[in-house]
Amino acid sequence: MPRSSNKTLQQRDIMRSKLEHVVYLGTFVNDLSFMLPVAELKTLGNKKDFKMSDLKKILEAIENSPMQKMIKSVEASRPSIEQFRLPEISRPEFHMPDIPTLEERNEYQSAEMLMQRLADSIRQWRKQLPTDHQPAILAILYGGIQISVERLSVETFHGIRIEGKISGNPCMVLAHQATTQLLCFVEKIENEEQRKKIGFTIGGKEQEI
Repeated sequence: MPRSSNKTLQQRDIMRSKLEHVVYLGTFVNDLSFMLPVAELKTLGNKKDFKMSDLKKILEAIENSPMQKMIKSVEASRPSIEQFRLPEISRPEFHMPDIPTLEERNEYQSAEMLMQRLADSIRQWRKQLPTDHQPAILAILYGGIQISVERLSVETFHGIRIEGKISGNPCMVLAHQATTQLLCFVEKIENEEQRKKIGFTIGGKEQEI
């Protein structure tokens, strides 16, 4: 077989392969300007010898048909993938809150907090009392022991040191705040010698109130 004939057959196979989707569409659309060239293309493909000029005419008829123009118009108006870009999403900033320690979470239960509130109450109370009266504290321990308080000190998280007098005798006791009751009351003073302040040692700092 001549080389030119082989080349022609190869061109015909390539053209037929490229137009398979056109032939497929031609079987479904109701457009004579499109269907007639497709039918001619099928007939031409079954011939053993055909002219390339005949094939070009058929292809031009298909290319210029309203159906093909409509397909090109649809493809031209089809949006590209670049038009569907997602907006940039930034990761929200998150600041980890400060987590309190076990001691900070239980600070309201500490002996230091109890002593500080008691000292503030005695300070405010003294300002409101007449000059011939003064605040006093009586510590009542487990078993009914009563101590006239002269100084209260924070020793541990729950422990307090009580300094004062029992029946006029100096004493000191270390106690758990849960087993101690502190009774605050007002006592009348007859002269300045009876006037006294209550000492507090809180956070290592001493104060007289």
